[in-house]
Amino acid sequence: MVQIETNPLLPKTGEPDSNEEKKESSSKFTRYSVGALLLTGALIGAIFKSQTNNTTLESKFSEYGKSASEVLLYKRTHPSRDAATDCRFLTETIGMMCDFTGTTPKADGDGYCAHRAEGLAGPISYHNIKDQFEPKGKAEEWIEVFNTHHEDSFAVEGSNQDWNQFMTMNTGLYTYSLDIHLTKWKSLGVKYKAHQYINPTDDELMYVIMTYNPSTGNVIEIHGSTCDLYSDEFTELPEDACLQAVAPGHLKADLEASYQTSIELYETLMEEEEAQSESESDVLTLATTKAVLDESESESESDSSESEVATAVLDEDSSESESDSSESEVATAVLDEDSSESESDSSES
Repeated sequence: MVQIETNPLLPKTGEPDSNEEKKESSSKFTRYSVGALLLTGALIGAIFKSQTNNTTLESKFSEYGKSASEVLLYKRTHPSRDAATDCRFLTETIGMMCDFTGTTPKADGDGYCAHRAEGLAGPISYHNIKDQFEPKGKAEEWIEVFNTHHEDSFAVEGSNQDWNQFMTMNTGLYTYSLDIHLTKWKSLGVKYKAHQYINPTDDELMYVIMTYNPSTGNVIEIHGSTCDLYSDEFTELPEDACLQAVAPGHLKADLEASYQTSIELYETLMEEEEAQSESESDVLTLATTKAVLDESESESESDSSESEVATAVLDEDSSESESDSSESEVATAVLDEDSSESESDSSES
């Protein structure tokens, strides 16, 4: 059984403060998306390989001459009333990473076509779109209908009230332990349901917590293998719920294995990013050191040039001094000659 003590899927919230930070955040988001998609085929292939008794699924894929791992689910899109609010919901309530695109211009340049919240859940890109398509307002009307039913079903925290007809319009997620999510939901005052059920695929006990996104009307299910802190809160699914609609459709062991692979991928991406950051830091340090050395060398050359000038001045002074000394010697010689002539005249006299 997988033993995971930490959950890296609850990132810090808040928008980047600068355009550079936004670009860096978007770049990281893209790297995580690409990295996750690289493993999607292997994960899906491993899951379906273990379910060899699912002949109906295999026959459907074989009509196209493809295996189950060759047709990948990579994106889920919902219309939204407010994509910016969606990004906050996806990060704070669900624990996804989210990249918000404020405006997407129309092709003709007249206004914008959509605001988008793009959440990342493992290999799946989760898009919530606030668009400007015609007829405007129709999506919002339907979202209001969904929410009216959900408000009754999720009337109070931990509600087990009626299971409305739109509960199956949902997105199912998996994380090994539900402790962190349920603790977070309680602190945020999220209205939720908490149930336990026997997975019909392998007869294993599993747990699920549910809430809904008011911006889309979409129900969010988060399934888990354990919830040690709140296990006594989980009740059986109500009679009006459909187990086949709630159950994940995969072996519990396969979900745990794919979860572990996702964690390892995340850690690998973090290590690569840290290594890249250190490499960029080393390059910056080398560039700074070179600049300091160049400046020092320039100052040294300047000092050397000043020293040469000073030496030239000293040489000139020395030359002048030697010239003066030579002139002095000449003058002394002349005086000596005059003195000799004077002594000669005195002797003759």
